[in-house]
Amino acid sequence: MENYTIDCWKEPAADRRPRLRYWLPGAAVEDDDLRREIKDLYDRGFGGIEIVVLERLTRKISESENGWGTERWNHVVSVIAEETARLGMALDIANGPGWPISSPAIPDADSPGALTELTYQTVEIQPGSRYEGSLPAGRIIREEGTSRLVSVMAYLEKEPGVLYEQSYLDLTPFVTGNVLRFSFPETAQGTWRLFVFYCQPAVQKTNAGRCYVIDHLSKEGTQACGAYWESFFEQQQPDSMESIFCDSLEYAVSLDWTRQLPEEFEKRRGYSLIPYLPFIGVENLFPACDVPGYRLDDAHKSEAVNRDYMETLTQCYCEYHLQGLENMAEGWGKTVRYQVAYNKPFEVERCARYPAVPENEALGRPSVDYQKTMAAAVHLDRKDRYSFECAAEFGNCYGQDFEDLFWWVKRSYMAGMNSQVLHGGSYSGRYIGAGNENGQIPGECWPGYSGFGMMVSNNWNRTLSAEDTRACMDTITRMNCIFRQRALVDCAIFRGAYTSDGLGSEFCLYQDKGLLANRGYSYEFVSEELLRLLAGRLEKECLDPLGAAYRCLIIPPQSSVSAGMLGLVKFLVEKEFPVIWAGEGPEWPFFYAEANTEKKRRGWELLKDQVWRLPGLLHVKTVEDVPEALLQRKLPPRVWLEGKKDVMTAVRAEKNGNYLYYALYAYNRIMYSPECPNEEESACSAVYRKGTVKGSYRRPGKPSRQWIDVKLKGNATVLRCDPWTGKAWKEHFRYDPVSGYSAAKVQIEEDELILFRMDCGRKEEAPVSDYCPVRKEEFPIHFNELLLESFEPEREGEGSFLRSGFYGQPVVIQLESLRPWRKLDHRLEHFAGRGTYKGAVELAELSEGCRYVLELGEVCDTFRVFVNKSEADFPDQVLKKVDITPLLHAGENEIRVVVTSNLYNRVFPEYRQTQRFPSVYVPRDYGIWESEGKKVRLYKMSH
Repeated sequence: MENYTIDCWKEPAADRRPRLRYWLPGAAVEDDDLRREIKDLYDRGFGGIEIVVLERLTRKISESENGWGTERWNHVVSVIAEETARLGMALDIANGPGWPISSPAIPDADSPGALTELTYQTVEIQPGSRYEGSLPAGRIIREEGTSRLVSVMAYLEKEPGVLYEQSYLDLTPFVTGNVLRFSFPETAQGTWRLFVFYCQPAVQKTNAGRCYVIDHLSKEGTQACGAYWESFFEQQQPDSMESIFCDSLEYAVSLDWTRQLPEEFEKRRGYSLIPYLPFIGVENLFPACDVPGYRLDDAHKSEAVNRDYMETLTQCYCEYHLQGLENMAEGWGKTVRYQVAYNKPFEVERCARYPAVPENEALGRPSVDYQKTMAAAVHLDRKDRYSFECAAEFGNCYGQDFEDLFWWVKRSYMAGMNSQVLHGGSYSGRYIGAGNENGQIPGECWPGYSGFGMMVSNNWNRTLSAEDTRACMDTITRMNCIFRQRALVDCAIFRGAYTSDGLGSEFCLYQDKGLLANRGYSYEFVSEELLRLLAGRLEKECLDPLGAAYRCLIIPPQSSVSAGMLGLVKFLVEKEFPVIWAGEGPEWPFFYAEANTEKKRRGWELLKDQVWRLPGLLHVKTVEDVPEALLQRKLPPRVWLEGKKDVMTAVRAEKNGNYLYYALYAYNRIMYSPECPNEEESACSAVYRKGTVKGSYRRPGKPSRQWIDVKLKGNATVLRCDPWTGKAWKEHFRYDPVSGYSAAKVQIEEDELILFRMDCGRKEEAPVSDYCPVRKEEFPIHFNELLLESFEPEREGEGSFLRSGFYGQPVVIQLESLRPWRKLDHRLEHFAGRGTYKGAVELAELSEGCRYVLELGEVCDTFRVFVNKSEADFPDQVLKKVDITPLLHAGENEIRVVVTSNLYNRVFPEYRQTQRFPSVYVPRDYGIWESEGKKVRLYKMSH
């Protein structure tokens, strides 16, 4: 079989490599060990590191010279910067000590840059009664800072939680000092509900209580960040530093607010927010807010007011915070990488435009739909990277295997991501400074300091085979080289929302049960703001032809829509761009600002009716009808699938136009099931159905294997690209000149990613004959011996992973069958290390032109294969197979397989008693064994 070269795989740049989040115990490290570990990370295949200090430090260290931000800390950063520069690695530094973002430049809770919140109190008042007394304090009381009165008001309460709009009373003028004096009118319509609102500092701190969290909605909060970084860059200019990193928005407030919000709101929306304070806020945020939760008797109106509130928050967050940070970073020759918007009441699709590198994360967010929310902004603004914090899970530290990691990575590619920062790795060296215990941070033991303890995965710098880790990172790097090419996306799907908590089953945002994806259509989400920009790039029925080149706009059912969005639909339809709208027409304007007068409301109704009747607007009853509507409109996908198997697609185009890359991923459906939590997981990792999400999901193997019909748009030579080996070979596709597609039957199984490359400059001279599925002949393999070597510290009492290795006494086991190590001998229950299997396969002859593939059933964790004393290509660590054709000969062939475990069974039992939340210990199986759908075999493939 002839192997072809994939040009972008020849010498990939370092910025194509995955990076690692590197957790440091402040400055309680040793310089030599720090340099040694960074070199080890380089050898393991990482292209960069991001340094973060976590709160999980003793106050003795945090408040000492080894704390964050000290002179010693700056020295540690300089050591890391020097070593990463020497190795050609990138360095990112967290925006403050851990997260949420905080700054030592904020002196006290009342400082203008400090985090602010709105809190309230409510009292039921009987009609006709008089209130004369002190105002009730807010529901949330902080230990610092000054609470300021925002407003006092009252509404008649029609029924619990429902207020009469026309009954609004502004009682602020009746407050003297802190005393309200007011006689409430008689009424038979209900009881009065008194509201008191206060603006106050939220008083959230990091760095052992020494740094205040910033206001994320004001210029002053951004300026506080800038003050710290200015002092930092005055002391050093790290050449290797690329980005300032901002983690997920986990600031804690009773209700999102900033000191100037009333003025900002009225300036932007054209009316006062104050009378509507009882109706604002969102409950499903993290951390949770204390939302009033009332609504008007006209619920549409209070919902529209709340959207005006969230739109204003989004604008302040984008303009003052995100844009301000990026401008600040660019002033120092750096960029910002940021996990924008989610967890908070902001529009994530728009927010992703502002940082140079937007980032999404895995923890609790496995649905591909949620991972797609930033992709359109990346493609619109021609950003090179859409980063992925990959692949945190609760309670699985040291237990994540590489199959687990690749599950997250492959799904992220289908969401448009193309860069990873692995979560994470802890400093693994010694600490012999003040307060150390046996050469370690107090309270830590072998294999060393762990940033999250055993609470959150993982420590990817403590996998037991650096060589295998390097090979896996090489594989991800090759895939990144493809997915960093220009994305071509079939469908833009409108999404008008301000929350993104990440919790939901597969296809939770575009709820069509996967019908669109399974027919081959790729899609991502656009908001009104993004669509407005895209509309300026409309050419010949294509949105943004030099970018994602969307071929249609899909609008799911909308109960409300803005006048701006209606205007965009009108423009696109009149320009003959395909727009499909599902469901009945909207009934209410999206924003109250466009319906708060009769004239505005009539104008919106007129525009809605005009748009709804446009002859070019395609209507369908439900989103499930969209695929057929697209085909009737003669808009087939770039990758045609018959829809009989759960398969997602992605298309990438090289910038020079020579090659198109097509990706097929056979996905499994994750299921959100908080009512039936997974007893083997913790926190947000537990709210998904067991067996549907990592780490309880296991690839089913042969039962899911299926031949499917695939058609790729174009007529050219098609190569199948193997990122594990870096090789490619020609696939047999048949070109149909009528449809313009090249077709083949492709065998794929669940959790398998297949990559094709179409050479646009090399057309087939004649149609290839009908593709014939391969025939397989199997040969039995017999493993008779297993040599086990345990992974241990180099001496008793050593606490550093850096001074550990395969020092245990080798154990030889004669094999009668293949079973996990811990089931071969009860003494191996907590064994961690590597095992070498010895076996053989007999071949009477070798058939010319055939491929011989070794498949190893179940393997955990990583493995390498040697045939007749020569090493094979690095195997596929997910499908557990490798082509060994060049190493075989007729007769008996010696097979040796080296399997390396992770540390979970060895380390977890010693840690679980110290967890801050209950963690379940589920022993892992290591070694080689067989299951119903995954057998050990050598098979011959021929046409």
